[in-house]
Amino acid sequence: MTTLSLDRSPNLKLPGLRPTERQTQSTIADALSVHGALPDDCFWTAIPGGDGKVTLTPGYRPGAPDLLFVYRGKTVFIEMKREVGRIKTSDNQKLAHELIERAGAQAFVARNLADVVAILREDLKVPVRVRVQ
Repeated sequence: MTTLSLDRSPNLKLPGLRPTERQTQSTIADALSVHGALPDDCFWTAIPGGDGKVTLTPGYRPGAPDLLFVYRGKTVFIEMKREVGRIKTSDNQKLAHELIERAGAQAFVARNLADVVAILREDLKVPVRVRVQ
């Protein structure tokens, strides 16, 4: 089992400083990239974009979630949000989630590694081998 906690990020040692969405996504990517964290038949990737910047990648759709997971014929998209504060999705994100669900996949919002692991285990039924503190 891999143990990974956001509390180990060097950026969190300063009082009052919270991780950005990108830092949280990086922590999640690190945890899931460890050999054996996910089964070989679970495909996942980060979707470039966001951070409030204009994405110029051809084919990118505004509002696309941050993470994509496919496991045994089921697909889940996850939008990452900051650890603290209210969850506010943009109009483009709301539309993207609606279109994803109309297409037969699921879309979720997560704040941290624990949320992502819970979504993968409960909704996608992935046997995730990451211990969250």
